[in-house]
Amino acid sequence: MAPPRLLLRFDDPVAFATEYERNMSTGGAFVPTDTVLDLRETIELELVLQFRNESFVEPAEVVYCGPGADGRHGVAVQFLSEASFLREKLAPIAAEHADDDDRRRRRRREARIPATLETSSFKVQAHTRDLSESGVLLSADGTELPVGKNVTLSMRDPSSGEELRLEGKVARRVEAEGTVAAVGIHFEKDDDEEHAVSEFVERVGRMAAKRAGTGLAGNIQELGLPNLIQMLGASCQKGTLAIQRGPEEGLLAFETGQLRYTRLGCLSGTKALVRMLAWESGRFRFYSEVDDLEDEEGPLSLDGALLDAVREFDEWRSQPALPPGAVPVVDRVVADAQTDLSKTEDAVLELALVGMTVRRIHDIIPDGDTDVRKALHALLERGVITLREA
Repeated sequence: MAPPRLLLRFDDPVAFATEYERNMSTGGAFVPTDTVLDLRETIELELVLQFRNESFVEPAEVVYCGPGADGRHGVAVQFLSEASFLREKLAPIAAEHADDDDRRRRRRREARIPATLETSSFKVQAHTRDLSESGVLLSADGTELPVGKNVTLSMRDPSSGEELRLEGKVARRVEAEGTVAAVGIHFEKDDDEEHAVSEFVERVGRMAAKRAGTGLAGNIQELGLPNLIQMLGASCQKGTLAIQRGPEEGLLAFETGQLRYTRLGCLSGTKALVRMLAWESGRFRFYSEVDDLEDEEGPLSLDGALLDAVREFDEWRSQPALPPGAVPVVDRVVADAQTDLSKTEDAVLELALVGMTVRRIHDIIPDGDTDVRKALHALLERGVITLREA
């Protein structure tokens, strides 16, 4: 049976350029619709550019159902085509109808700087991936940040220490298996803030371009991540390694033989490092500067941290893998009969009862991934839980 088809029509080139900047340029779109669809459902999205008498049909996957930034109900979708392919097709169309000021505002600059997202109920630490005068894509744990959510965003320029604080809305969610790896934020700024944002973006963009010009980039599979870290640590006094696999991106920084911090979504320290060691493919960028980010574990010996992480990774890999997007379902009768559950098993059950995925359970419980995976297997073997695909 053919997948359902949704229609996203643009009569106005400005409306298209706005949606392109907010979502399409990074591989997604928000489609107002009353059609009932399931998360992860594959659809066909027909983009109708009425102002050009053109249309495109792209396969996509539903990643969110609910209200959009303007309050209308709809779905957010992730295109199944490569984002770079879509940019080549759509960016020239968006640029045709933009004046010089529009082009400047919409130009995205790759930049990784510290950021914090705040809502009325919680705070999320993050770092930017790319930045423009109209919005930003952040590596962050975005599980509790639906499209349309109002947020306060703080970004810090590492070179000057200046902080830019803005109001915004979640415009896009980038999903990984069982979690949300990044969020796109559209700035809700007033006229008085335009100049400050423009200067900040320009300054951070120049710094990022300078770093990229003096750094290294390549595929992690060519050396393997442990060898890459050892090589860079031995040859450079300090530096930051940005590692990307699919929608996920991690940071690792070292200085004078010390591991200053490791970040991956909501994870930090050794747990984040072990998780990244499981990446057998992906891209890396390295530059010989270290941004001042906090890490709960504090500075660690780089060689010692890597050795411990490799040891834990080997133990974790010896356990049978579990699908990260699956949701554990608790048999309450069997669970109530258990009298000898470990602390980790108790924690797994609590999170399973509120519908957390296997990936989120690993992320939230502070124990090492090996211990969490063992607890999940123990509960599965005793029939306390079963796994249901999300």
